[in-house]
Amino acid sequence: MNRPNGNLEYVIHYMPERGSHGLFIIVRGHDGKTYVAKPVKVEFKEVTYHGTSLGPFLDIDCFEPFTQAVYEEAERKGIKKEGEKLLEGKMLTMENHLNDMRKIVGKQLKVSL
Repeated sequence: MNRPNGNLEYVIHYMPERGSHGLFIIVRGHDGKTYVAKPVKVEFKEVTYHGTSLGPFLDIDCFEPFTQAVYEEAERKGIKKEGEKLLEGKMLTMENHLNDMRKIVGKQLKVSL
């Protein structure tokens, strides 16, 4: 990897012409220049798994900060895992139910809750 010295940024951008999101890795160099990682072409190779030695699809020298930054960027863009969407829906349903119950109790007690 020939990463220039500088601050790493990870940006997820929706590309309507492709109907998908793209991940951009940017370095704001200490030299004042901006660098962007070149696109990666994913190619598949048939393997037998017996004695096959292939390198990883993506070799990252700082995996944990990378995944955390990508996760945070996805959250900023509103991209959620399936489980998070389900939990968010359940929380909204519960909140609406509680608001309905407050109205019913408030009406019965003739107060505003």
